Amino acid sequence: MMDGKFDNDIQAVVDADRAHVWHHLSQHKPYETSDPRIIVEGKGMRVWDQKGKEHLDAVSGGVWTVNVGYGRESIANAVRDQILKLCYFAGSAGSIPGAIFSEKLLEKMPGLSRVYYCNSGSEANEKAFKMIRQIAHKRYGRSGRAQRPVWAVRTWLRARAALPRIPRLPAGRCRP
Repeated sequence: MMDGKFDNDIQAVVDADRAHVWHHLSQHKPYETSDPRIIVEGKGMRVWDQKGKEHLDAVSGGVWTVNVGYGRESIANAVRDQILKLCYFAGSAGSIPGAIFSEKLLEKMPGLSRVYYCNSGSEANEKAFKMIRQIAHKRYGRSGRAQRPVWAVRTWLRARAALPRIPRLPAGRCRP
């Protein structure tokens, strides 16, 4: 699969990766004396690294992703067509793909009637807290009980704040 042609100077890529990339679920000490693996190509369920070694990708390129295979022209073409037509529009208004997919998704989720599209776990958590508060307010009114579902989260956040913090550099000490 590997044709040996790289658009980039692969050693420069390896050096940049070693210097600047934090690899998920990986000890970085070995990278001081050996090169990190750089995946340069994929086809189907197989990927190739910078040395041309073939690997079977049985874990979706890592974790928490969906592996539909690499080099899938039908998916690439569908994505390309959609990006040319409308690449993204925030959730303040609907979209044709969003409405169509919501119906397909809800067919597989009995008992639910709405979906909320978001871009990150942070956004999903924030919306979940707002939904909980809205539902509690509707169910219990303005009484103190309406706030109860959020108390557990607030307690957890306070406990987390007591943990050692990640050191931060003062303003002006960070390189652009």
